[in-house]
Amino acid sequence: MLNGNMKVRAVIKPNKEKEVLKSEDFILAIQLSRVVNGLRSNFRTYLGVKNSAKMIAVKDRLDLLLIHGSMLYEAINVFISHGKRFKDLKVFEENREGFKQIQKQFGDKNSFKNTVLERIRNKLFFHFNQKVVPDTLSKMPFPDGITFLRAISRSNKDIIYTLADDIVLTFLTDFDDAKKEGIEIYKSIEGQIIELSKTLGDLIDKIIAELLEDKLEVIKD
Repeated sequence: MLNGNMKVRAVIKPNKEKEVLKSEDFILAIQLSRVVNGLRSNFRTYLGVKNSAKMIAVKDRLDLLLIHGSMLYEAINVFISHGKRFKDLKVFEENREGFKQIQKQFGDKNSFKNTVLERIRNKLFFHFNQKVVPDTLSKMPFPDGITFLRAISRSNKDIIYTLADDIVLTFLTDFDDAKKEGIEIYKSIEGQIIELSKTLGDLIDKIIAELLEDKLEVIKD
């Protein structure tokens, strides 16, 4: 739809405005835009703290990953709910593998979405499942004692309740895989979230472009 580094904007063609406002495809394009905007906004924020070693950044990074995983779970559900419409588009034939990948995430009970993302969305972020804390605590070793919080100043904004985050990390990476360390599992989760988000975002861009292909014109901003 848009190419190059020039500042431009895509506007609805004046002679198409009345038609577009009554179009279900226009509403769908807006809904899909909101999905991909949310994913990319959160991901940009995540990248901003990804390589920082500061204690606050480490905490922010975990929370942003949980937010992103929860959003991705919902985004896949929204995407699949419009599957019938997508099958009528040219982009469906041209990107069958991408669509197949997302469909598998939805339909396979052992998929990444239905195991890891479901765990993030339903037990760690949106619902704060009460059983997570006692169940996970019972599995955690504390060779150096139980650290409840850390702080870099007396200010409330500089206090991190580290035990709570340690429990989240332990729960998130507890997949009974004796061959992998927790940090390996975490990096694998991070990588799959990023890759799946990219696949979904790229498909949505192409779908929006086709839904509105004869209704937009690009002008310099």
